[in-house]
Amino acid sequence: LALRNDVPNRILMRLPCLTAGIDSREACAFYILIFSPMMNRLFTTLAAFLLCSSPLRADTIQIQGAVSTALAILDSAKVLQQERNLTLQISINGGSVGGIAALGSRTAEIALTSKPVSAEERAAYPDVLFTEIPIGYQTAVLAVSKDVWQEGVHTLTANQVRAIYEGKVRNWKEVGGADQKITIFMSEPGRGLWEMFAQWLYGEVKKAPGNHYQNLSTNEEIRNALEFTPGSVGLIQTPFADRHLLFPLGIKEGAEILEPRNEDVASGKYPLARKLSLVVNDKPTLNTKIVVDFALSKRGQAMVKKAAMLPISEVTAAAAK
Repeated sequence: LALRNDVPNRILMRLPCLTAGIDSREACAFYILIFSPMMNRLFTTLAAFLLCSSPLRADTIQIQGAVSTALAILDSAKVLQQERNLTLQISINGGSVGGIAALGSRTAEIALTSKPVSAEERAAYPDVLFTEIPIGYQTAVLAVSKDVWQEGVHTLTANQVRAIYEGKVRNWKEVGGADQKITIFMSEPGRGLWEMFAQWLYGEVKKAPGNHYQNLSTNEEIRNALEFTPGSVGLIQTPFADRHLLFPLGIKEGAEILEPRNEDVASGKYPLARKLSLVVNDKPTLNTKIVVDFALSKRGQAMVKKAAMLPISEVTAAAAK
């Protein structure tokens, strides 16, 4: 796979070679190619399992949609390639909206979403019965460095978070902490975590003001920045706030403190959570049923958790209590 040098901000990640059969002739490779133009921050990603010189022809299923949901099923895709000879060709071109449009126009058999299918999207494709099948949740927290936590900042209200984000509060002593400057690390505007954050604080993503903080691309970068920067706070996916070096802040609403506990996610109370779904036309059948059934199986749900997402099985169990 050749990379062109005339396109900026291009990243290539190659995962280890997989085994699709008995001998090396059936080895396959998995590539993710992310194209993010500097001006509009749009992703165009092609992810495909390719059989190399295999004597067998694998079934292929076209899947398109949200990055976070794609990450949740990557390990499942590897297993289905190996055990069922089913190749998942996954594109994250256009995110959830692009996936829904691809399913509606029948260029994809499964859409990956991190948002509900809207009434407008359903109306645009009246011949398609969009069926959303949740497989998990992506949750995020505002995490602080160890020194901030030890100085007594354990919760913030939405108003306090908004004031910090907008630069109206610049010192931890203004929210009950030590006399120390607040340093903020954020996910890049337009990415899923930032959109979740903006939706919570401002009701609509487009109403959120731009920020002038250091924007980082990955959870690993944010985790490292928080660990080594005293007085820092950042938005990060929940599993990365391990309570050893990074500490997740609760969200205070009146007398209640909301955290990304399964029961708070299940009830819809916790605001920094979004459902990840596989969307099919009507009911899953044939290859789509294989993918859906595996994603919801015990093995598939363990793979969702491994991808730093909250499995739907755990949320459902919490809701049943």
